[in-house]
Amino acid sequence: MEDVGGNVVFSSCVDFQGKWVNLKLTERFLFIEVFGDTQKRITNDAYLHVPTNEIIAVHPARRVAEHPARRSDSYELGPLTTGGASFSCHVVKRIGNRRWRDQEWLFHCLSAELCRKWLHRLNEVLASFRRPKSLIVFINPFGGSRQAPKIYESKVAPIFQLAGIDVDVVITQRAGHAYDRITCDKDLDKLDG
Repeated sequence: MEDVGGNVVFSSCVDFQGKWVNLKLTERFLFIEVFGDTQKRITNDAYLHVPTNEIIAVHPARRVAEHPARRSDSYELGPLTTGGASFSCHVVKRIGNRRWRDQEWLFHCLSAELCRKWLHRLNEVLASFRRPKSLIVFINPFGGSRQAPKIYESKVAPIFQLAGIDVDVVITQRAGHAYDRITCDKDLDKLDG
């Protein structure tokens, strides 16, 4: 395992999709190892590990209600209390040259303390990346068959919000608007990109 993803940072048994798995965090990957012969697909094999740089956020989750349609519990993001023992891991997986799919993986731990340890270790790994904290985004309202603002709001903005990135959104009004804004803005040094 050390040569594949680096040294193991943390590892424990957790519940994932109703099955007990060994969740293993290395410096470069988060591995989900299925126990025994239950290798009969908890998900697609491509989703049994994720590079840590594709994890956009981790949050505590708490049980809110039983979901009647699926006969399973429903969870939401929230503060981790002594009764809570779950956390969600938001990941983006490359599914093509220019396409990504975001997913939320929910892990149930044996105790709230184990959950806190996972959150701490995962956040330590995420903090080691030099990710932007503030960005400026230019949107051409005529781009994407005039759907660019809608696409940004529905697909991109939620990911920035999950990752804790402050965004200054500028919808361009004319040709050269983005260039003018960049060359005249004196606060650009406060942005990461």
